[in-house]
Amino acid sequence: MSQTHHIVKLIKNQLYPTYQLHAYMANSKTTPQEGLRLAALITMEWLRQRLGDHVPEELLCLPTPSAYTTSDNTCLPSLHVNAGFVIDIVSLPENGIWTLQITEPDLGSDPGNPKQIRQAVPGRVIETNVGYRISDTQLECGFQTVISDPEGTQQAEVYRLAIIRRLIENPNFGLRQLTKLTEETISLSTVEQVKKLLSIWKNQDNQLPCVVFTRYRENKEDNVPLFVQQNDLRDSWMPKIPLDKIPVQMPKKAGVPYQTEDFARSGVTFFRSYSLEDALFERFISMVGISAQCGDILILNPLCYGGKIQIVPYKSSSARRAVQLEQLSNELRSYSRNKQVSFGMVQFLSMARKGLIQSSADIVERSAKAEEKWEQKLAFCDVQWKETLKKKDQECQSLKEQLERQRLYQERIDKEKEELRKEIAAERQKIETILAEKDEDIAYLKRKLSQPKEHSRIAEWVEENFTGRILLHPKAKALLEDRSAKSISVDLICDALDFLATDYWERRYERISTDEMNNRCSEKYGRPFEVKPTGTTTVEFTPTQYKVKYFQGAAGKPVECPLDFHLGVGNDPENLLRIYFLHDDAKKLIVVGSLPRHLKAVTIK
Repeated sequence: MSQTHHIVKLIKNQLYPTYQLHAYMANSKTTPQEGLRLAALITMEWLRQRLGDHVPEELLCLPTPSAYTTSDNTCLPSLHVNAGFVIDIVSLPENGIWTLQITEPDLGSDPGNPKQIRQAVPGRVIETNVGYRISDTQLECGFQTVISDPEGTQQAEVYRLAIIRRLIENPNFGLRQLTKLTEETISLSTVEQVKKLLSIWKNQDNQLPCVVFTRYRENKEDNVPLFVQQNDLRDSWMPKIPLDKIPVQMPKKAGVPYQTEDFARSGVTFFRSYSLEDALFERFISMVGISAQCGDILILNPLCYGGKIQIVPYKSSSARRAVQLEQLSNELRSYSRNKQVSFGMVQFLSMARKGLIQSSADIVERSAKAEEKWEQKLAFCDVQWKETLKKKDQECQSLKEQLERQRLYQERIDKEKEELRKEIAAERQKIETILAEKDEDIAYLKRKLSQPKEHSRIAEWVEENFTGRILLHPKAKALLEDRSAKSISVDLICDALDFLATDYWERRYERISTDEMNNRCSEKYGRPFEVKPTGTTTVEFTPTQYKVKYFQGAAGKPVECPLDFHLGVGNDPENLLRIYFLHDDAKKLIVVGSLPRHLKAVTIK
């Protein structure tokens, strides 16, 4: 049946940060090295909970965060996991560095639940970055979520990482940005406390808005009986007025007309919450230079983002105030989205990669500045020469020669600059190639280290590393369990399967050259692997050995299919290896039907 083919268009993505925080460990009694270990253990405990039943072996036996003082740095492994999501941990505690990056598709708030609160956004990729860095005598902490969305998608909500509250609530850690980040509303009852708030607001290192709740006053005047003893008025000059007719103004009552406790707790690390005492209201608005009313909410934006002050007017209706407070909370939670945040000495994994490319860009920039400098110098010289030519005719010939030398010099400089540009471009290409080769080398070494020691574990190893490239047919798995297979080296079998899944697979489906395939093979395995057709005659004369049930037949069931290719190593019994397979080109899959022994062959004389 014919199929209709069409070109799938590429959709441009937009990349933007949502939640961002740069802070320091608040507990001064915990050393930076111990703090790094504690923060990493808290983060990896959260990561294990996220992975559920798919926790890698490296994270299974880690100590609990409470054991951070009795553990050493061997409990902080580096890690790479690629399983539909990608997890990278770079752990260099001896250099004071620990960083985590999680890259995952958006699956919604409760994957697998059709009634989940937040549905997944097609095409959205979420990158979570966590970094800890010892700088001098402090431990810096950086947290950033980066979203990649198809262009035109509504921007994602801002969610705080669960580990941040754990760090805040841990008595041996805590978080500090200028001052300790707290889940409570801070009372402003003295002038010194007000000055401290304003110094935080005006500090360039502050990245959090300050929310100040003012108190609302209620005035009450009533005719209230004044209880006075009669003899107290015996010599009074006052007129005889009935005491119950004297108006008395009751004291003013002032209170915060909002539920600030939940607001402050849920908003920790998004903003700072303060409650201004009524007696300081006039002085406070005078110090910040605004006009406001009692009961208003004042938002002091960080100086690094403009330092603007917003006023949320007081509403007389308690229901409207509740809605107003919820809207304000939602807006402030999204405050860090799309903003340029400084993370100090903390470097995330993606930033480190960008640094390599940025170094090349810096070379180009320095070259451009040098070019500009020489152009300015040449222009200056040209003006001087023209003025001199007008005054001194006798020096005309000398100046012409000098100009000619300058022209040749400029040509040489231009030529050198062009060569430098080409060298920079070649060096950049070389660096990118080296990085790609290093990534492949690392992946191979990880596979090599994970190679099993027993024949019975080979099938499991293949599934873990080469899903989507190699499929071991049940018949092949059974042959690996056979006693006769044990005479063939496990390392040789694994290297041959690794070759089929990488270099040979890319030769067939990504069209790398045969020379490149052979060169890779020699570098990695130190030997060649030869792949050639099995031969039609051999297959037809011994179908039970050279055929497996795989492709669907007319009846919709798997039918016998020839293993028309094989990989061969050696001719002597100790190093004799044969892997017989077929190609599923529609799925770009190599289906292994028989290994590791040599099957019977038929030779026509």
